[in-house]
Amino acid sequence: MLTLAAEKAGWGKQKPGNGYGIGVAMHRSFLTYVATVVQVQVDDAGKVRVNRVDTALDAGTIVNPEMIRQQVEGAAVMG
Repeated sequence: MLTLAAEKAGWGKQKPGNGYGIGVAMHRSFLTYVATVVQVQVDDAGKVRVNRVDTALDAGTIVNPEMIRQQVEGAAVMG
């Protein structure tokens, strides 16, 4: 999962300018493996902007794909 999320996020490529950061989080819960990569930028005034969030997960057999999408999007917003 980490490899997929990092690849989709462009991990290791040159990033634009100062104030730019990239971080990763991984977790296993309820038999689901999740990895998320977040790209952020801080301007000169100290304002933080989330530029991109890439998440990869393995939830096994998915019965309701819409519910999975909602859970992943909600987690990204709450995070």
